[in-house]
Amino acid sequence: MDLAAFGPVRQGELAARLQLEKSTVSRLVRQMEGRGWIQRNSDRHDGRAVLIRLTRQGRGTANKLARARQEKFARILAAISENKRSMVVEAISILEKACS
Repeated sequence: MDLAAFGPVRQGELAARLQLEKSTVSRLVRQMEGRGWIQRNSDRHDGRAVLIRLTRQGRGTANKLARARQEKFARILAAISENKRSMVVEAISILEKACS
């Protein structure tokens, strides 16, 4: 999802954004590459660096995941009474700010 939102990045930068260990991201990148979701390309500005980018299949998968997540949250929100929804949205906003 991060690659879909922000485009190609170096693996270390991705690890920092996701707040994960580099070794964890390295393993995830290998798995995603094996599924055909990402590809690694040399950075034309720095020949030593490698950029990770989504493939067409990866973008399709990211879009499916985004839709599924949006539908799930819409169902959850619909299950909350209308007069309490604004309180839930506010609480989520507070949590999001506290976590960043």
